[in-house]
Amino acid sequence: MNYELSNFQTPADGNNNDTITSGDTDLRRSSDNVSNGSSTTISSSSNSMDGQRYTTSSIDTGIDTNESTLSPIHTINSPSNVDIVHMDTVESMNRSQNPPINQSTTTTTTMPTESPGLRPTQSIRRMLPIESARVFGTNSRRTLRGIWNSNTSPFFATLVCCLNFSTICRFSISTYFLKGSFIIQFMVISIFFGLPFLLFLMSLGQYLGTGYMDMWFISPVFKGIGIAFMIIYGTIAIYTIVPTSWLLVYLRDSFLTTRDTPYKWSYCNRRFNGERCLKAWNSSASFSDQTHLGWSVSAYFHNSVMGHQDNGSSSTYAKLNVIMNLALLWILTFVILFRGLHNAGRVISFLAVFPLVLFIFVNIRFIEEFGDGIIYLFFSNGKTFLGDSLSWILAARECFMIWTLFGGVIINVYGHSRPTNLLRHTITLFIIITVILISSACFFASTIQIIISSNLQYIFSSFEKYSLVNFVRDGSKTGSSEPAHLETASNLLLGESLLDSTDAKSFESNYQVLRWATEIMPIALAIKGPKEISSFWAMTFYLSGVLMNFASHLVLWGSFVDSVIALAPNSLRQTKSTVVFITSFLGFAASVSINSWKNLHIVYFLDSCIGSICWISCLYLVLVVAILVIRGKPCAPYHLVSSLTIDNKLINWLLPTLTLHWTLMLPIILMVLSIFFTRSYRGLNLSWSQVIDDYPYWTPSIRLAWNILQTIPLSVVLIYLPLRLLFMLCMDRDQPIATRLRNLFLPDVVIFEPELSYGHHMGQISTIDQSPPLPDPPPKYSPPPSYSSATSKPLAKQFRTTRLASSITIDLHFLRETDANGDHGEKLPRKKSCLRRKSSNKL
Repeated sequence: MNYELSNFQTPADGNNNDTITSGDTDLRRSSDNVSNGSSTTISSSSNSMDGQRYTTSSIDTGIDTNESTLSPIHTINSPSNVDIVHMDTVESMNRSQNPPINQSTTTTTTMPTESPGLRPTQSIRRMLPIESARVFGTNSRRTLRGIWNSNTSPFFATLVCCLNFSTICRFSISTYFLKGSFIIQFMVISIFFGLPFLLFLMSLGQYLGTGYMDMWFISPVFKGIGIAFMIIYGTIAIYTIVPTSWLLVYLRDSFLTTRDTPYKWSYCNRRFNGERCLKAWNSSASFSDQTHLGWSVSAYFHNSVMGHQDNGSSSTYAKLNVIMNLALLWILTFVILFRGLHNAGRVISFLAVFPLVLFIFVNIRFIEEFGDGIIYLFFSNGKTFLGDSLSWILAARECFMIWTLFGGVIINVYGHSRPTNLLRHTITLFIIITVILISSACFFASTIQIIISSNLQYIFSSFEKYSLVNFVRDGSKTGSSEPAHLETASNLLLGESLLDSTDAKSFESNYQVLRWATEIMPIALAIKGPKEISSFWAMTFYLSGVLMNFASHLVLWGSFVDSVIALAPNSLRQTKSTVVFITSFLGFAASVSINSWKNLHIVYFLDSCIGSICWISCLYLVLVVAILVIRGKPCAPYHLVSSLTIDNKLINWLLPTLTLHWTLMLPIILMVLSIFFTRSYRGLNLSWSQVIDDYPYWTPSIRLAWNILQTIPLSVVLIYLPLRLLFMLCMDRDQPIATRLRNLFLPDVVIFEPELSYGHHMGQISTIDQSPPLPDPPPKYSPPPSYSSATSKPLAKQFRTTRLASSITIDLHFLRETDANGDHGEKLPRKKSCLRRKSSNKL
């Protein structure tokens, strides 16, 4: 099978049926019946402009498919039964910048086919510079960016983005205090908004084969959206890894030498709230009174983990512990990602499955013994199902943070993916995540039951004052040991801001990072002690939390590195390891600066900024409008839906449904959520700006920085667009302004998706040019008539009917009947008088 890429026009006679034409570049495919020793040939027109010389490099992709398909910018050495790379996008050549390519000069490389016994991997030699060829393709981009080494890797990468330890803690607390109606509201919003939007993002990434930064070759003027996402995910990855380093301290202190050794957070700490803790200890009426644990557990967190002390100074030992933990996490990040995110598929798959298995084991252990608290999930909170505005808004925020917040990362994840059944991935993700979240809510209720059984009442703490860090009080004095009634709340990315009726009018945030892991689980372990609950379960709990958060960090940071490389792919792709090292070092330095003596204030500052999410929903609204409304073809819903599955009946049903949802309902929902999220702090009573303006622990400059940080991503989009237009008007003056505007907003692109793994839907041609349909195929070959029937029989008939034959006698005994294969059959019977006639008119 031979492949030839050349610069020529398609002949007018239409004989070139296997040629795909776009602009000045044709991909001609000619099939020959050759043996295993056949070769694959690429003839690529070379361009000697600017005196540039092509260089080559090798990339191992590991694609296992069936048919050879070549890209115009690749030379491929592969078995004949292997699909290598496919051309998806061809941008029209800018004739003012690129002179016509000399057709007489070609570069042809011929390579023998490998033996069938070899492993079906390919060595792709990339010809540089790519920009001089002016050929941009999603399949060539997909291959250059790298492809996952397993079809399940993008699924597990999406799982760790949607389901991390912060999500489990946040969802469990909201479910316990808002009761079972919160689960139903969450599932309703997920079905009508979260899952269709997740499916749109997954299909967009797989269809284009790019990430959130380099996908804007379809509409270059909107590249500012990719830069905005890069800022968001870089910030989230840097500050969310700091609480993971705190969990490592809990994991270290969960190792107990004997069953008689108490946990370190079980006794008072003299360096932090020592007097209050000792006073509560001394005032205990009996040995079973454990009111002091509220002070001791909080003192452990603020002193042993955070490094705070009563005199306002910091503990150097605690700070060094956290710095060493951060260094360990960032070193592991570099080691795993230095070859690229797509090469870390096995590690991410392991980190997605193993911690969930550990967490399920701990879940079963606690529910078995303390499952009586699950019944509290089904008690009524005194509000109607539809009339509880707080529950609905928190369910909408939770749905957005689970399914949508990391949407850009999901685009990048599936940009590395082979074509796969995305509909199956989405349904499986929904089932797994929903089951894990509901079981974690039961686990949390069992943990709270331990506190209730000890006659302790759980209250909401706040980190701003040392006197407010206590989170339990004696239930005998209040007349009830049930947790405080939740009046209003706001769920952020890493923690929650919970207020009861007495705190609703206060100016404190009542915010705590990972409240389940830093407050509720430690006091439950301290109450029961290692004799009743083995320290093994404590280690398993914190180990699963560390691994889940670290897996999410790997995917976030890998996508961030991909976006950095996409800024200058021709140069940075060759030094990917250096880029990963530099970005990881800068991330480590930034995370260390966050862990200063004001660490909790900085984390709350960033968490409240990201957690307001109103401006992030606005950014997604701009993305949807730019792709589906302004860009349209070849990124219309039809093209995205066709890549979801190979079932034609299912596609015919999904096409009108998802088209209506993506083009009409999705922008409306995002617009409504942006408005509601703006006033989602503490229900719908206050907006985020009003709360921050009244927050007494921040100076006016910090409040101004808080507002500016949220406007920076949207400002990047608004600033990049006019700057790109101005640059186009000032620099590219050779073309008409209409052509230049079209190249910015609607450039001519062709997306060609050959069959990588299954289905003819991956092999469609999508183009914005309304080209005429291909000519009908030629009729099937029919063999010509036999020699005798074509010559002898018509000649004999002619002799019978003409007057010339009246005096001529012809013996045709030598003629033989011929069969279909042209072989002579039996002789015809000889006639005595054949064609003998006498003329009636005698001269």
